Amino acid sequence: MDKLKGIIFLLESLFKSSKKQMLSNKLLVDPDEAYSIIKKLNDAVSEIEHQNESMSDHFYQAANVQMTDTELLDTKKEMLRLKQDANEYADGILSRLQLLATKLQKNVIKIEKNIAEGRKLIEQKQLSQTKGETYET
Repeated sequence: MDKLKGIIFLLESLFKSSKKQMLSNKLLVDPDEAYSIIKKLNDAVSEIEHQNESMSDHFYQAANVQMTDTELLDTKKEMLRLKQDANEYADGILSRLQLLATKLQKNVIKIEKNIAEGRKLIEQKQLSQTKGETYET
């Protein structure tokens, strides 16, 4: 894919560096450069098609593999073990996340209390100022 992007970049630079024909929007492009880039593009597309074909061949070969009963049983056991390991890992992560959420919740409650106390202090200061008292710190 990067090869194709590189070729597209070459095409863009070819067109950007080409001169315009007088009194029109047509470009004067060197045909040798254009054919060279087209050949590179064709080669890259052929390479990608070849890779896709070989991947599909491997897929079909893997699908046609016959397993013995013991191999199948061992594979199922391994799958079950991997699934259990994944579930244990996920449970551990979720437990830690739950603990963090609980701690965060406690901290939020403390912050709310601090805010409420701060508001009470501000109210008291405002009341004392409206009564004419001076507030000293």
